[in-house]
Amino acid sequence: MAVQLTLSADFGFVMLAIFSTFLTNMFLVFSVIKARKDFGVVYPALYAPPGHKHEDKFNCIQRAHQNYLETWSQVIILTLINGFFNPKLSAVFCFIFAVGRCIYGVGYQVCCLMKALFSDVFLVPPSRLYY
Repeated sequence: MAVQLTLSADFGFVMLAIFSTFLTNMFLVFSVIKARKDFGVVYPALYAPPGHKHEDKFNCIQRAHQNYLETWSQVIILTLINGFFNPKLSAVFCFIFAVGRCIYGVGYQVCCLMKALFSDVFLVPPSRLYY
């Protein structure tokens, strides 16, 4: 029994939106690399060691990236699956996720103690991608 799958012409938007999540990841990765150089946190330490002069600031930058990685794979999978059924809506939600996570990352880095509350408006939970 063969199953035939036909992709819509709009599926390219889904792939473009998924590519935007890779750009978001690179943006957050470069933030961590810059922070490692600026604050003197060397590998293999994932976070700044306790008592480090810039422990809180570096750890916030690193956590912003780690928070992104925790949901990234789910978003990609759900975007692909939903892209078969409604490619434009799936692409829009994925792109909002990517842009929102950039804003969240910057907010988390700048306003670490506030936990980036101002950018939660742009945060699309993975459950919204179930449509």
